[in-house]
Amino acid sequence: TIPDGVTSIGNEAFEGCSSLTSITIPNSVTSIGSGAFRGCSGLTNITIPDGVTSIGNEAFEGCSGLTNITIPNSMTSIGSGAFRGCSGLTSITIPNSVTSIGNGAFRYCSSLTSITIPNSVTSIGNGAFEGCSSLTNIIIPNSVTTIGDRAFANCSSLTNIIISNSVINIGDSIFANCSSLTNITVPDSVTSIERDAFYRCSSLTNIVIPNSVTSIGNGAFSGCSDLTSITIPNSVTSIESGAFSSCSSLISVIISDNITSIGHAVFWQCSSLRSITIPNSVTSIDWEAFYGCRSLRSIIIPDSVKWIDRGAFKRCNSLTAYIYADTYALQYVKDNGIPYKIIGTYIDQQTNIQIDSGTCNNIDETTELQVKYIKEGNEYNEVLKSLSDFNLYDISFYKDDEKVTIDGIATVKIPVGDKDPEKCKVYYYDNGKYVNMNAEYEEGYMVFQTEHFSHYILTEETALEENVLLGDVNEDGNIDFLDAIKILRYDGELVDLNDNQLLVADVNKDNSVDFLDAIMILRYDAELIEGF
Repeated sequence: TIPDGVTSIGNEAFEGCSSLTSITIPNSVTSIGSGAFRGCSGLTNITIPDGVTSIGNEAFEGCSGLTNITIPNSMTSIGSGAFRGCSGLTSITIPNSVTSIGNGAFRYCSSLTSITIPNSVTSIGNGAFEGCSSLTNIIIPNSVTTIGDRAFANCSSLTNIIISNSVINIGDSIFANCSSLTNITVPDSVTSIERDAFYRCSSLTNIVIPNSVTSIGNGAFSGCSDLTSITIPNSVTSIESGAFSSCSSLISVIISDNITSIGHAVFWQCSSLRSITIPNSVTSIDWEAFYGCRSLRSIIIPDSVKWIDRGAFKRCNSLTAYIYADTYALQYVKDNGIPYKIIGTYIDQQTNIQIDSGTCNNIDETTELQVKYIKEGNEYNEVLKSLSDFNLYDISFYKDDEKVTIDGIATVKIPVGDKDPEKCKVYYYDNGKYVNMNAEYEEGYMVFQTEHFSHYILTEETALEENVLLGDVNEDGNIDFLDAIKILRYDGELVDLNDNQLLVADVNKDNSVDFLDAIMILRYDAELIEGF
């Protein structure tokens, strides 16, 4: 027992006292020195009095018998390695007074299953929770602005984590070897994903990279063997070596239009990757960029590419390169014995719609592009129910007077004309269903890729997208009096409607949802009108 009146426990005061099982710290103590109880492996319980304002570095390091501990409200920081190697510690409560968690503070607390980080904490140090192999989930509050390197590395049971909207950097190896992590949302505040950030997160199936991110570091997603697809937003200007190496389930990748180089081994051993389009911004493809992508059957290489390393496509035995005539890429594939096809450009003289054949093998000089600008008829009238200002095109390829179903991915360019490119959208239209093609504006054209041709719409308006049924306000798949009642309750301010419900509720297209729409639905339900 430490006598009353003692105000501090000095550095290494009880270090190595492995037979010490309990100790009472008097209320007079205000500080616990560095390494004060280091290696006290027999210590099972300890109460830190409310007067303690500081705990030194590694104060309780290696106290493997300690099962729980209460940190007093007087504490403002938890020192580096303070509880490192406390392998018996199962839970801990951090009070609202704490503003920082030091480097390695809870490193290798292998029995720690849960922890609550209060809103007072602004920084989490390097390796703070590294090796907490029993930790299953954690919420990082919005107060946190900095998370150190390897902060959650080797947390092999961690399945879910919510990152604060104030964090701007996903640091080096921060989630490395979190093999149970299945899903994570990167907030819009993050500008960079650093080296090995998600290295060997082998259960990660999906991740959304926000438009705020500008760089992806070396090996950032290396070994994410369950990751099937990823979209790299246009904000990203740099992808470093091995960023997606050994992502063996990765089937599809959309690369940012602002990337200038495909770096060393970026897609090394992505054995399930089937096809990829290199954007026009890329000028070089580095050493082993696609090494061992044995399922890669097609790649489109634009004329912007001026250098490709000799080993960039080594062991891509199924590959056919699709390239433009008179380009560096053409000479490269010839010199390296890579099968290739020349991409053809087809232009409709009346509408000036342009199509690059891309990876389509059945479009060649014997194929004819036919574009009909539809201004009347059934299809036009159906679209008119949802849109007021639009261009409707029927785009098709024909060979020997028979329509060709394309067998790859083609690039379509529809001229914007007098429409506002910042508002323009392109929809694929099929029997009342609209699919947004996520077209991008490029030098007077809305540009998108497709695997099929039929009716496409250019408009500045928002269409009813993908299987949304006009009039089905309660989203039960039917249009009846129940939908009308829903609108009347909304008009009477008794219920709220979500964005999709508001979209489908405006059946009379007057940009307002009110009793007039309800009346129209009731008329439809009574078979007095055939549609909206």
